[in-house]
Amino acid sequence: MKVIRFNYKLTFCLACLLAATACNKDDDGPSFNYIVEFEEVSTITSATVRSAIIFSQLDIPVASLQYDVDVYKVSYSTQYKGEEIVASGVVALPVMEKAKGTLSFQHGTIAADDQAPSNNLTTNDLLVYATVASAGLMVSIPDYIGFGSSVDIMHPYYDEDLTASAIVDQLYAAKELADAIGLDLPEDLYLAGYSQGGYATMAAHKYYEERDIDGYKLKVSFPAAGGYDVKGVRDYFFEQETYDEPFFIAYVAESYRVTYDWTEPLTAYFKEPYASRIPNLFGGDLSGSEINMQLTTEIAELVAEDYLENTDDEKYDEINGAFEANSLTDWTPGIEMIMYHGSADITVPYENSVEVFNHFNSNKVSLISITEGTHATSFIPYLEDLSNRLVDYID
Repeated sequence: MKVIRFNYKLTFCLACLLAATACNKDDDGPSFNYIVEFEEVSTITSATVRSAIIFSQLDIPVASLQYDVDVYKVSYSTQYKGEEIVASGVVALPVMEKAKGTLSFQHGTIAADDQAPSNNLTTNDLLVYATVASAGLMVSIPDYIGFGSSVDIMHPYYDEDLTASAIVDQLYAAKELADAIGLDLPEDLYLAGYSQGGYATMAAHKYYEERDIDGYKLKVSFPAAGGYDVKGVRDYFFEQETYDEPFFIAYVAESYRVTYDWTEPLTAYFKEPYASRIPNLFGGDLSGSEINMQLTTEIAELVAEDYLENTDDEKYDEINGAFEANSLTDWTPGIEMIMYHGSADITVPYENSVEVFNHFNSNKVSLISITEGTHATSFIPYLEDLSNRLVDYID
């Protein structure tokens, strides 16, 4: 196992980023604008990947899995609330001279830091990443801000700009890593992710079309089961009598309160004792299921009565404005997007994807409905279809 570290002074590194020039710690090391540190953690052979796919009986084209895969943990520079911070993630590189492109894969909702990709390199997770990389794509898997190297920051859950910029900056770091180890990397870029990762994927796609990503050419994105219309998801929550994942509701509110430096107490939105508990639940120590145990599945017992009954009153403009600002409904994709959602999903409502798809009303966007798929059972069909489509794109 090898570890390479680059410890920059903040002001010097920031100057390098603004000038878009190389920044060396000394004359001997490679020059990086984004990478702070990288560590090779594993090598997985193509034979291991093929055996795992055959054993699991997944509908994934085994013949395309031809390359061994080197897996790295990476930390890199990104921005949070106007300041430079260090975020982290995982990069899986096919062992070959020239890759076939890059996939950025965005993970679903987590609350515990030990579930972050860079902290959870179990055999199953590694094999998921290696399956795509073994077909010839470099795979970038960001932790997102708030996990891994940036665990001391409250995760900006369902924040469009901070989500997209962290993904993009890891893509820049991944490209620097590929250059450093001598992997020729074409510009072709693919984006994919499930649940929160679906939202993150669509946010990164939108970022690309509005601001571009230097060195990459987006070919297609595959967002799945995301809450793209955040305000619409809120309305869905409020229409339910019970909801089995109440930590999602608390997560969004606490994220926005911290990210936007609100002074309004959570008692404006939640009943006690939950309003007082919520700020202490998202420090990275508790999983979503553990947080759920500290809340209630009864919406009328969780959400403040006035907010539930007068949701759109101007007194709630602050939080409602955040829902509006982070909803991905203020654009129309001009590059191909293939959306997925299970038709029986009541965790992140299927209707949210249908409404956003209809809102786009674009021949660049399609929606694949996974028949009778729930939020849990739709992931494997999504992964299988995604893998087959990627092989078609890169071959």
